[in-house]
Amino acid sequence: MIESYRRHFTHADAGTAYDLEQYRPGSFWDVVWALEQPVLDRVVADQRLRTPRIEYLDFACGTGRVLAHVEDGVDAATGVDVSAAMLARAATRVNRARLLQTDLTAPDAPLEGRYDLITAFRFVLNAEPQLRAAALAALAARLRDGESRLVVNTHGNPCSYKGIVVPIRRALHARGGEENLLGVGKLERLLAGAGLEVVERQGMGVLPSPLWRRTPRLAVAVERWFTRTPLLWRLGVNQVLVCRRRG
Repeated sequence: MIESYRRHFTHADAGTAYDLEQYRPGSFWDVVWALEQPVLDRVVADQRLRTPRIEYLDFACGTGRVLAHVEDGVDAATGVDVSAAMLARAATRVNRARLLQTDLTAPDAPLEGRYDLITAFRFVLNAEPQLRAAALAALAARLRDGESRLVVNTHGNPCSYKGIVVPIRRALHARGGEENLLGVGKLERLLAGAGLEVVERQGMGVLPSPLWRRTPRLAVAVERWFTRTPLLWRLGVNQVLVCRRRG
């Protein structure tokens, strides 16, 4: 039986291991994060134009990477996660954000608040289908109104180099199960099922990860150019979508 993604980061050293493995300085995802930050800054600035006060939620906040970056630009910030280990790591990063250990996807989860801005990074791709749907429905229900925004990503875009690499790796290692890919079209359908529509999209991570190790400075410069070139950023492995309630 496949373990739910809810349980993936519950072991004691999960937070530290995650940061060291996924976001060590100079790694592929560390550089992608540097490209995501201006997108988040722009979303916060746009939200400020629509709402004078911003109540912010970071869903599945993990070690607090996104939460710590956004909290200074909003009026109130909350991070939620099911993992005590991840929240313990997040507590060392944030300054004033409220941290809650809770499962918003549970059928009987209370509505703890409504928010003007919600982020959900690196969750939807990894979650099993039922959990994906439950999470998006729960987040849609927490958007305050039609001016509120949900920012979500898929870091397994099949229209990127990963769409070639992942199937080959799986074939060589004879591993079963679903491929770790989630296209923007499928994500948009999931969002629509939760009553949401996409209003903005940005991609990054066009170059394969080995190139980061060989020529990191050049790769970063090229990636920044890609983010300004529509036909190319759509090939990025990481796609960030900004959503609102439909209608």
